[in-house]
Amino acid sequence: MEQVAQRTWWKRNQAWVIAVTIGGGMLLSLVLILGFVFNMMKSSDAYQMALRAARVHPAVTAALGTPIEPGFLFSGNIKVSGPSGYADIAIPLNGPNGSGTVYCVAEKSTGVWSMHQLVFEDSKSGQRTDLLVPQGNRSDTSPH
Repeated sequence: MEQVAQRTWWKRNQAWVIAVTIGGGMLLSLVLILGFVFNMMKSSDAYQMALRAARVHPAVTAALGTPIEPGFLFSGNIKVSGPSGYADIAIPLNGPNGSGTVYCVAEKSTGVWSMHQLVFEDSKSGQRTDLLVPQGNRSDTSPH
């Protein structure tokens, strides 16, 4: 009788181990890169200005309550080159009473950021509020 040599665990699972190791490494790299990019964008002046303005605006605090926290994922783009730049971002916001999104369009010139648009949209009602209009002259618009 011929005896069949049994294959070792490594020989039986080598392809799976290599595939999982490579796939896991690629996934980890992607997560680290995305985390780095999101961190850089969240630390930008335009993002921080929009978040600060939304957190103290009466319409936003009335809709969401306090504390207001930004969501992890946000969309848009920020491009800065020395003393100039541009930002067009949408930041999801969450509070104890609801959620919404603040939309910001800003430009950096001679090292100073200027907000061109800053609008809050309440997720529940769809109501949009221009956060740049002085609070005595509020201009709320109905959902579209």
